[in-house]
Amino acid sequence: MPLRLRTGKLARFAERLVALVKEPGDKSNGGINYVGKRDCDLLLERIRANFDAVEKARDRANLLKRRAGLIAEHAIFNDDEDAVPITGTVAAVLAIDGNGVVTQSDADLPGDN
Repeated sequence: MPLRLRTGKLARFAERLVALVKEPGDKSNGGINYVGKRDCDLLLERIRANFDAVEKARDRANLLKRRAGLIAEHAIFNDDEDAVPITGTVAAVLAIDGNGVVTQSDADLPGDN
């Protein structure tokens, strides 16, 4: 599943970059205003910086996916059509450290309503 960038500076940068890449196909040769080397170097630097941001976002997405999987292993539902699990079955705080080690501690959740 591809990473989706919906908000923030990174998404706006991606939209501008896509428009820049598509421009030669949308215009005739004389209608394109190509920039100089300095502008190209600046754009490449911005691409590198944003690539790092994408990698960090992908890491966060993978961590959330793993945490959701761990929660799903313990969640019990009253009925197949329920959207919310029984409170006590997800009453744990899961922490995943930088080495991937999972620690679990009980959360103090209010009782079933």
